[in-house]
Amino acid sequence: MYDGNEYSAVVGYNDFAELVADPHAWQRNFLSQALARGPLLLAGTSYRDPDIRHWLHLIMRDDKPRFPALVTIVREGLGLDRDTFKAIDDALASEWESIGMRALKLHDLADVALVIRELRYAGNGTYLSPSERVRRVWDAHTKHFRTLQRRYVAQLQADVDVLARDLGSTVHRATLWLANARGKLARWASEGALYAGARQLKLVPTGHDSPWIAGEAIGSEEVKIKDVKRTPGVHPTWRSVLAIPIFAGDGSHPDFAAGVLTFGLSKTSSTLLARQDEWHQAASALSAAWGTRISEVAFST
Repeated sequence: MYDGNEYSAVVGYNDFAELVADPHAWQRNFLSQALARGPLLLAGTSYRDPDIRHWLHLIMRDDKPRFPALVTIVREGLGLDRDTFKAIDDALASEWESIGMRALKLHDLADVALVIRELRYAGNGTYLSPSERVRRVWDAHTKHFRTLQRRYVAQLQADVDVLARDLGSTVHRATLWLANARGKLARWASEGALYAGARQLKLVPTGHDSPWIAGEAIGSEEVKIKDVKRTPGVHPTWRSVLAIPIFAGDGSHPDFAAGVLTFGLSKTSSTLLARQDEWHQAASALSAAWGTRISEVAFST
């Protein structure tokens, strides 16, 4: 404090020690009351938060709340690659589980938003997890593979004309990717091609660090556009790729990312991003239309 004004606050170890030792700290009561009302989710907390961990340890041990306390461990937030995360995720989880909490090991920050959306529905007796709903989409589509191949390819060809008009760019190789319920995206249908069966589909990894823009778009649940380098002489040529996530729903649970549309474009990403306000609505309309289409196949019966 200086002349009645606070410029910065310095909190020492002694302050934390006294706070944690206080059996009537309002923070402990707050956490206890929160757990009495429903599940508690900690997102973004540090692994070096002794106060929160101490209070939750006491609450889980002494109060034995009816609802669970959960904490997210997110690979993207930790800045780790898949192999490193896999090597240490159990150790990180055990640090929280040892005090009675449940650790959710996630790959993408968008997964935290998914957990928050799903949490209010999780106690319902008819609840289906996002992975189960993704499985419903995948199974319904593989069951009617040949019929849907032709229908979807025709629709993708029509989408190329619509998007080319709104973008003011030549559009190539419209593709529909579907999540296969095993952490991968399958190139399910492409403009100008018919695939023989589900086993022959190309699979790519998903997530914020996926080498494929389709995998990145479904991992972040956001529209993505990136420049690409094409091998000289390969046709058709394009300079960037647009990826649009698709959200499906069964009418009873929150919508979830079930697939992605990708389009090769003749203009660079910087050129198109400068005009994003002009074509963003068209991208949203394509996402919504495909979301309805996919949902009807998976959940109409």
